[in-house]
Amino acid sequence: MSLNFDETECISTYMRRVTDFNLQLKKANYNNILNFLNEIFNSKLKTITHFKNINKDFIDDNLDHCLNVLTKHQNLVNKIYNFDKKLDNNDSKYVIYCIENILKLHGYKLKRKNYNKQQFFYIIHN
Repeated sequence: MSLNFDETECISTYMRRVTDFNLQLKKANYNNILNFLNEIFNSKLKTITHFKNINKDFIDDNLDHCLNVLTKHQNLVNKIYNFDKKLDNNDSKYVIYCIENILKLHGYKLKRKNYNKQQFFYIIHN
């Protein structure tokens, strides 16, 4: 889709094309985040806010998998989300830090709750 203004079209038509283009970009970013989260958490959820009751123990127990997913997506994450921290940490805090920052850039927040001496995470829209 080209966003070049055609002198024969009216401004409202052009602005509608710009709006459609912006919506397509937002949808693509949303889908990238959703696919990334589904891959990290081995799930097939359809919306970002359906990620609830993510046990921190899951991240600890599957740390190698989570780090591999981050490594696999590092270029994409750096390019799209301007996330320039290198993968030099090998702990669950780093995985959580990455997820928090990616979500924050797109209007979501990773919230924590403690229940029976366990830590859980869930995602909300700001």
